[in-house]
Amino acid sequence: MSEHELDRKIIRNALVKSIIAIEDDTEATIPEIFTEFFLLASETINNGKPKVKNNTPSKTNQRDLLKEATYDLQQLSDSIGWVQEDLDKEEALPDLSDIECLEQEMENFLETYDADVLEKLPNDLNKLQKKLILFSKLVREQDDKHGAAAARSDFAESVVDREILTIATVWSIISDIELCEQLLIEHNCLTQEDKDNIFFHKRRCAVHRAEKKTKEAKTAEENGKHAKAQKLRDEAYSFLKKDWSEIMDNEEYPDL
Repeated sequence: MSEHELDRKIIRNALVKSIIAIEDDTEATIPEIFTEFFLLASETINNGKPKVKNNTPSKTNQRDLLKEATYDLQQLSDSIGWVQEDLDKEEALPDLSDIECLEQEMENFLETYDADVLEKLPNDLNKLQKKLILFSKLVREQDDKHGAAAARSDFAESVVDREILTIATVWSIISDIELCEQLLIEHNCLTQEDKDNIFFHKRRCAVHRAEKKTKEAKTAEENGKHAKAQKLRDEAYSFLKKDWSEIMDNEEYPDL
């Protein structure tokens, strides 16, 4: 017997066993079984793989899945319950990272088990999800509040109280301003007062070199050095145009 003939015999025997098993486990007739076989064969030839795949778990598997899901949900419920206990005792809320872990566990749980299993769970899944959403909101509000306070504190220290000495200082302050602004935006806490403070100190940086040259020009003028004074005023205007456009991102230069 050739290798090809042996392969055909193996395939034939496997198909016969499959047909017998289907006939024994279902009420389907032989013609119905063959009809499905031909349909599956046609789909496999056209698409390179069969479209029909029976993923329906057996009753035993369903019971095991329900048992596993019940256990996993209880673990989630216990973790969320600890957060509830801290709230009842008026203790500090958990860190945002802890809540994000719980959210990820809930997401993984919902992706692991299908709707049939979830509907049979003894615990109230919807109630648990709503409680987690509430805790998430509270913790994120707390995180935003603390984050905003830290950003404003950094702004006062690294921007408001900082003297401008050189152009390097200017760009260091601008970097700190942008970082604080981004943190306030991320924490949904950027107020109009914050915007005004940011504008004021960005403007302070944008006109620093120009104002310095303007003062030097005024001193030169007072000493009768008119040509030098004009040269310094020209330099001041050049600095203003350059620094203002780069820092403020527009060309609405102020009067010096």
